[in-house]
Formats: sequence, structure tokens, C-alpha cells
Amino acid sequence: MIRVGPGKFEIGECKYKHLFDGLAMLHRFNMSGGKVMYQSRFLRSRAYVEGLANNRIMYTEFGTSEYPDPCQNIFARFFARFLPPKMTDNDNINLWTFGDETYACTETNFIHHIYPETLGTGERVNISDHVPVHGAVAHNHTDPDGTSYGMGSTYYGRPTYKVIKVPPVVAASEESCALKRATIVGSLVGQYRVFPSYFHSFGMSENYFIFIEQPLLLNPFKLMTAKLRGVSFVDAIEWYPEVKTKFRLINRQTQQEVLTTYTADAFFVFHHINSYEDDGNLIIDVVGYNDPSIINRLDTQNNSSLSAIDQSSSPQARRYVVPIKSDSSELIEQRYPGALALLKNDGTIHCSPKILAETVLELPRINYEKCNGKQYKYVYGISQEGQNSYRSNLCKLDVESGETHMWQEDDVQAGEPIFVPTPDAVHEDDGVVLSSVIDYKPGHPDFLLILDGKTFTEVARAEIPCSVRLPVGIHGVYMK
Repeated sequence: MIRVGPGKFEIGECKYKHLFDGLAMLHRFNMSGGKVMYQSRFLRSRAYVEGLANNRIMYTEFGTSEYPDPCQNIFARFFARFLPPKMTDNDNINLWTFGDETYACTETNFIHHIYPETLGTGERVNISDHVPVHGAVAHNHTDPDGTSYGMGSTYYGRPTYKVIKVPPVVAASEESCALKRATIVGSLVGQYRVFPSYFHSFGMSENYFIFIEQPLLLNPFKLMTAKLRGVSFVDAIEWYPEVKTKFRLINRQTQQEVLTTYTADAFFVFHHINSYEDDGNLIIDVVGYNDPSIINRLDTQNNSSLSAIDQSSSPQARRYVVPIKSDSSELIEQRYPGALALLKNDGTIHCSPKILAETVLELPRINYEKCNGKQYKYVYGISQEGQNSYRSNLCKLDVESGETHMWQEDDVQAGEPIFVPTPDAVHEDDGVVLSSVIDYKPGHPDFLLILDGKTFTEVARAEIPCSVRLPVGIHGVYMK
């Protein structure tokens, strides 16, 4: 299992201000012969190398502005503020896999090829050199045949959102960089002139790509003047709660947008859980928030964790049902109790969600290999009970019954759970769940936790020497 996340929050006297900003660190758990080996290594991005060489933050991150060069005179420093911020390559959010290739990524146009065996940093790749996008989301999807899909945006002029297809490797002689084979297989023109919608992930069913256009908008005028004002990306995004969220669909066969307009009351989403088609309806399961206030609560004043949860906008598993071939709200209510889809006089369809469970849930993972784009039963995530740390718990949620199972231990921060199916598994939850856990109790080691995927009880843990501390991981992958 390989994970990536922020591993260093200071350079010299400069401090990163947001969880999404710390310098990227890769860490790996290698499980073989009943033993576990742990290793970690910083990603050698330009943000890392140049930052350490100059002893200051050199690139503007999500929530941190770059620091001015103290060696410049006052006039040079003043005029430097009028230059646009440099795009960071600090790929600390997730890992993409294209066949045998693995890349660390964030939400800009730069990704890094990494070597899973050594955690070494390879080539830095500019996505914009291969497909016409200015940045791409940190989550991709993969078909059973190995074809991968991502989603990116263009910001100049009217915003456009584009689906990126990366075909599988079929011959050893093919180009070494998977993105050299990438193409665009669908696009959506943004509904807001100039202002693009922020998004972190997208959905994919058998026949549709799902883009949630939420009213969290990037103000390009604020972004262009961010360096002048000494602020970052997060200061340029604006929330419009009076504007409806839209579900926008691209037909995977025709590569054209579905013309029906589907809306919902404004909500914020980082992560899709799963999407699938059922009897003329598209089921879209997401982790939804009432507003994006979670973004500001992820600053380093909250100890670089997701600890300061506002119960008025806590993350919950939500199910939206979008009628593709039927506009009958009565049929939806009967088949999916709690979910609504109402045909409005203007021809739009307004959707209201079913809350799958009252339990807080984030960083969702499913049995992807078996269930992505298909009807499913279980999702795993991090959770919370009472006033404990947001990452104290791990949760298994039955999306059909709403039943939950919890793993909990005091004063620990459990990372994103990764489900690994057993060979020749029969049931969806036949397998184990892996989570890297930071233990804050004095004298207690951090550890890799292994849970039974079915009973959600502890199978084993591999403890790391107390002299080594795990970084705050965000996302990761399991590799056979």
C-alpha cells in the first residue's frame, strides 16, 4: 500500500497554513510473508527542492502564499508581487495508476512519475502538454480493461470541463508516458461566465460521466491578484448558497452532454462514492456538505487534521436519484424512499437526496474492482462519534439498510481506509481494510491497521518504532 500526503509544514521560518499545502511525502507498507516493511520519502518536486535550497516557501499552494525573496531589494520585491503566482507541483493529494505507471498528483497541471519499489521521484509531467486543460482533479476512474479517465478544466474565456481518456498499454514498445496517448472524450461548457466551479472528483457509471457543478466558484480576478495581495488559491474561491447545484451528464458512447437540466439545493462535495444505473435512473452517491466551510477548518491551526467539525455542516453519505428515462417522481419515491426528483414547469428536474446514514463519513472507499459503476452495498470511510477527533473512527456503512459498524480507539487519527478483496472473493465485503493510524498517546507507536472487511473487527496491526512518525496521509492505493 502506498500513500501520499503532506509531510512537512515548515521551511525555515515559513509555515504552510493548510492541510493541503505541506510538502508531499510518499509512504509505503510492503506486506509479504507475514511481515510488514515501512518506508517513506519526500517527493522531489520543484516546490520541495527549490524551497529547501532557498529556505523559504517558493510556490503558492492551496492555502499558503509564496514568501518573497529576502535577498531582493524593496523595489524588486514590490514589482514581483505583480507577477502571477507560479503553479505548484507539490503533488501531495493522490496517486494515479496507468497500467504499470504510478503518478503523484494534486489539482494543478503537474504530476510526478514515481517508482513504487523505492518511492523515488521520476519525470515531472505537464498534463497541459498532452491534453488541452489547465489542471486536473486528483481522482481518476479505471475501466476493467485498464482504460483510465480523469477530468480537467480550462479557465481562459468561458470555463470548460473535459473528460480525459488514457488507454491501457497494449505493447511494451508504446510511449513510456501514459499521457502521451491521452485524448478528450467529452466536454461541458461552464454555466458561469469566467468563473469556473471548483471540483475534486467526478463520477462514472456504465454509460455516463457525472460532473457536479457546485456553486463554489473560482474568482479569476482574485486569483490573478493573489500574489499582489499576499493570499492564496483558497482566498479566490467564493460560495453562492442561493445558486442551485447541477448534475451534468456526458453520455460515454456519444460523448455528448445529456440536455436535461438536473438541479439540487446548493451543497458542497469533495468525494463521489459510486454511481450506477438502475431501471432508467442514475444513482449518484456522494459525501455531501451543506456548505464548504470544511475547507477553512482544514488550516494548520486545527493541527493539520480534520478535527474541527461543525455539526451543522458535517459530511454525510447522500444518494441523489436522477431520472434518465423517466420523470415520474412517484416512481422514484416508491423505489428509492427518501430520494425525490421533481419535474419543474421550466422542464428542469430538481433532486433531493436520501441521507444514507446520520453517521459522519468522509474519504469513502468501496470494493472498486467489483462494484464501481454498479449496484453495491458497502462503503468504508473515516468517521466520528461525539466530540472525538474526526479521524478517530473508521466506519463501514451498508448503503441499503443504513447500518454502520465502527472501529474506534482513543487518541488516534485513522487514515483513509483502503479495501483489498481476497482472491476469488464471493461476497462484496470478502477482504480486508487497510488504514495507517497515527497514535497520539505518549509512548505509543503509529501502526498499520488491518480489519476484516466483513465483520469490521481487527485482524492485526503492524507497529512502527516510536522514533518514526507517520505523516498525515490523504489518499493512497493498494498494489498487488
